This record gives sequence, C-alpha cells and structure tokens, in this order.
Amino acid sequence: MPCPLRARALALVLVRSVGTAGAAAQCELQKIRQDADGVFREFGRAVDVSLDTVLVGSSDSLGYSERPGGCTVFERDENAWVETANLVPSDLSSPDEYGYAVALANDEVWIGSPFHDDGGTRGSTYVFAYSAGSWSELQKVSSAAGSPGERFGSSLAIADGIAVVGAPASGPLGAAYVFGAFGG
Repeated sequence: MPCPLRARALALVLVRSVGTAGAAAQCELQKIRQDADGVFREFGRAVDVSLDTVLVGSSDSLGYSERPGGCTVFERDENAWVETANLVPSDLSSPDEYGYAVALANDEVWIGSPFHDDGGTRGSTYVFAYSAGSWSELQKVSSAAGSPGERFGSSLAIADGIAVVGAPASGPLGAAYVFGAFGG
C-alpha cells in the first residue's frame, strides 16, 4: 500500500539483547510517531534517551514551511512509549531549526536551535528541566563571544554536570563550547 502524502513522522526504539552464544542483537521495540498530524517535519532529526525517557527533535530544516522546528518527549508506560510533552521555548520563531540537536541527562534537556536569530543567526540552545510533573524552560544559552552565523547548537552532549555545544561555523575551523553547573 503506498504511503499517503501526509505520512506520519516516526522514530524507532530498539533494545539490545544478548543471545545464547553471547552475541548482541538489536530488536525493534516500537516505532514512535508524532501524535499531531505531521506538525513537525524531519521528526527524528535528533534523538536521545535516558532511562525511561526518549527525546526526539524535528528541525524542519527542509525549508518547506514557516515551522521553526520542535522537540517531543516520550516516556515508557509499561511496554509502550507515550508522547508526554512538546518542549517549546519562549522566543521560538521561524526558521530557527529548533530541535536540530538534542541532549538528555536525568531530568534536564538541552535543545539546539542553530539558526536562531539574536542579531546575526549565531544560534542558541535552550535548557529545560523536569520537576513536579512538568517540563519548564530554565534558560536560553548562547555563546558569549560568538560570531554571526556560527550555528551555535548544531550538536550537543551532556553528562555528569557538563554540557558541550557545537558551533561548526564559528571562525574558520568551528568551535565547541563547554558549560558546567547546570541544574544546580
């Protein structure tokens, strides 16, 4: 059966299991789909997982619309992954490509928006925290000495209280910015 024009976006969740001979194998658990009617394009552009939470970014970098991108949170409910939140920053606009990169550690999320325009499309990264049953925006992070067009937020990693944000168009060679003491 051919796919309809407005196919639902999806991502896959896999689990690693060890066979009887000790060899590891990946098994598909579930295709995660957007709840909404295909609101975000490039759903699955960026993904991360921590314990029972999956984060899926959708940057809409195809440029087909005025959508600025998005970031959806899924949580494990028994044997299924259920959409529980869409994380939207306070100053989102098009074409920010919000959701281009995502990083999740414990109850904190960093979401890259490399074309966010704060006077020169330097890019930004948004930090959200989960507390008392809901997600809230903590802050917007940008490079202090960044240059226009550096695409801050194109890549992200967080672990053990440290966040690293990539800006591949910063200067002639690119840059990675390291941040500490988040969530504290």
